[in-house]
Amino acid sequence: ENSGGNEDASIELKNDANSWVIGVDGSDSDSFKITDDTVLGSLSKDRLVITTSGSVAMGVAPLNGAFPCNTLHVSHYGGDADNGIMIVNRQEIIADGELLGAIGFDDDDGNIPSSALESSCFIAAYAAEAHSASAKGGDLVFGCTANGTADDQTSTEYMRILDSGNVGIGTNAPTAALHIDQESSSGAVPVLKLDQADIDDTFIDFIGTSAADGSRSISSDTTTDSAKFGAIAIEINGATKWIRIYDDHS
Repeated sequence: ENSGGNEDASIELKNDANSWVIGVDGSDSDSFKITDDTVLGSLSKDRLVITTSGSVAMGVAPLNGAFPCNTLHVSHYGGDADNGIMIVNRQEIIADGELLGAIGFDDDDGNIPSSALESSCFIAAYAAEAHSASAKGGDLVFGCTANGTADDQTSTEYMRILDSGNVGIGTNAPTAALHIDQESSSGAVPVLKLDQADIDDTFIDFIGTSAADGSRSISSDTTTDSAKFGAIAIEINGATKWIRIYDDHS
């Protein structure tokens, strides 16, 4: 105990190679610290900081700004084993579809969720295959809770990114690079709405390989009507159809 003003109260732990100090830093608003040094007060040596308001910082202090600068502050150098936060599922067997970890966003009105998947909003990661040292596929999921839902209810998944890179909105099994499934038969909601505020640019830019014989996704055939540029291929219920494109805005 040290009862003096702006004084440190600390314990030094050391061996022949290293010294660590655990204590209260009186020169830094009485923050609790674990420091890789022989004394408190060297910001570049702080490894864990807990302020009197409860904010926590881990890692190495930044060159500029507060440490911590928020409720939880993790500082790193961007290198291997030093570039962020890892959430690890420690089960011995990770099956296809197993939850790897999640982050939940909620408040303390009602019960605080015991599962991140019951949060008002969540981000979760799932195994996309049975995991091993040579199989680490994963899916990323985003979910929210609908208005009027009580606490302790599983939130709804709204978007999933598969291990293949396919993105599904309204579906957890997207079969295209972007797959949007408006599954409600009574919601009266468009599947896709495009809002282009730039009057000098287009709504959509189709880029593909063209051929006059219709063997590619873009047809350059203009034999039917010289005003027509060609056509683009689309699918309707799995059947290929063509939309005619005009050069003269007609």
